[in-house]
Amino acid sequence: MLAALLCIAGGAAADWLRIPLAWILGPMVTAAILSLSGFGFWYPRIGQRIGQWTIGCSVGLRLTGVALVALAPLIPLMIGLGLLGMCAGSVASLILVRFARLDPRTAYFAMMPGGLAEMANVAGSVGARGEPVALCQALRVAIVVLVLPPVVLALGTADRSSVGLPAHYLPAAGMGLLLCAGLAGVVAAKYLRFSNYWMIGAMIGSGSASAAGLVSGAMHPELVHAAQFLLGVAIGARFRRDIISKLVRIALVSVFAAFAMIALLFGSGSLLAVLTHGDLATSVLAVAPGGLPEMAVTAQAMHLDVAFVVMFQLVRAFLVNGFVIQLMSILDRMGFFRMAEKLRRP
Repeated sequence: MLAALLCIAGGAAADWLRIPLAWILGPMVTAAILSLSGFGFWYPRIGQRIGQWTIGCSVGLRLTGVALVALAPLIPLMIGLGLLGMCAGSVASLILVRFARLDPRTAYFAMMPGGLAEMANVAGSVGARGEPVALCQALRVAIVVLVLPPVVLALGTADRSSVGLPAHYLPAAGMGLLLCAGLAGVVAAKYLRFSNYWMIGAMIGSGSASAAGLVSGAMHPELVHAAQFLLGVAIGARFRRDIISKLVRIALVSVFAAFAMIALLFGSGSLLAVLTHGDLATSVLAVAPGGLPEMAVTAQAMHLDVAFVVMFQLVRAFLVNGFVIQLMSILDRMGFFRMAEKLRRP
């Protein structure tokens, strides 16, 4: 209870200071400090799932038929930049191999821009170490969430977040229907074995309800802030003292590798802005190496084109989770891991 109150206080303080994404960053930093200090911080997984479900429903309201039809011609570009993101992760993994002395396959999964749990599980299935993968994935997402909001503000944005979205808030009945539609989508996505099915399923379910005209309006900001709080605490709680203390060198090097990956993908974001004649901030966020829920929330909070960001992130997540092992096999045949192993030697 005390930990929850402290995280709420962290969010309120960040909001009072007008920090971007206050209700993610404040609780995230507070939870990380508590967890690293040995406070015995425990966070139930259901909290993260409720946060993803709620954010997914909120984002689904933005995924209108008009927006998706407009984005359809960009699917080849989404696939190309998704593959480029996977290649950027492969290159960034060499930093972990060289300076953290991590074995090449573990480093490869650690820097893939996929989900934390998914990459750790896949890594374990091919003989790589799951614990360093989970740590590096969590650090990268946290760094992206911390760094990108001020970068987006510095770049300047065109407010396109409200395109196609009514100005009024959903009434109680509409809110209940939206959440139920999102939950139905979650069940379907789980049955279809989607990764991150709480987020993706909720987006599909709520988006379908919105497109069918069953719901119309916006989610109340207090509910969105509560969901952001749950996601922020979930990220911060991952930094357990017992794990960090065993992997200090890997943690430190992975911070540098995360910044290198952000820089690499900033370049692809700039290319995307040129090719689509869009604003740079939206394009950078669309290819940023963060998690889908975190990037969707950032797009909402920064008043960017949510549908644009979500679709690029969604296509890359599909590619990473579906073809990460196939890319590893291709790189292995090309001699990538043999070359990386030479870098590992002192």
